[in-house]
Amino acid sequence: MESIRSPYSRLVARWFAVIGLAFMLVACGFHLRGDFHFAFKSMYVETPGGSQILRIINRLNRGMKTTEIVNNPKNAEVILSISNERKKQKTLSYDNHGDAREYALYYRVTYSLRTVKGRELVAPTTITLRRTMTYDDSEDLAKEREKQMLYEDMQQDIAQQILRRLSRVTMEGLPGQSQDMQAAESIDQNENDNAQMPGGAFQIETDGQ
Repeated sequence: MESIRSPYSRLVARWFAVIGLAFMLVACGFHLRGDFHFAFKSMYVETPGGSQILRIINRLNRGMKTTEIVNNPKNAEVILSISNERKKQKTLSYDNHGDAREYALYYRVTYSLRTVKGRELVAPTTITLRRTMTYDDSEDLAKEREKQMLYEDMQQDIAQQILRRLSRVTMEGLPGQSQDMQAAESIDQNENDNAQMPGGAFQIETDGQ
């Protein structure tokens, strides 16, 4: 009887862990809404179709209601460019039979910000996030869902980091900008989640189960 209950109990525990992670992600996204204020009133997002980061930025921006994301760059003050959005999976360890037992998941995005006239406000910046997860082929469905949720967590994190960086942009000195649209730019070089890399890029790596 013990040998029958044990695998079932482990599966139930895994599902509870996945459900708990889902509630945590939802709570995180809700809590951070409205925390950003931008110096610009309108923005056009330039990105390949199907961008998950754009989807989250649109959702978060609707919650904040501070800047309009327009469909035509001619109607925008600034253009946010999102490129090189990709995810990757790497095996970290194997069991005695040669089967994968631990994975590292990566999500990478490059972004930049410029005015409609081409003045660079944020240089091309790359964010790479990392999460780790264990794997058990007897819990295949639960593990696949866990992997998807970890990717979604990284997408959420990246979108938040991009918006946080954009909130530090100042429009001061640009023609046609009024005083109430200027924002002070104060970048904390010692942020826990950022470490500057050569070429102006940032490498952000966060481990999570």
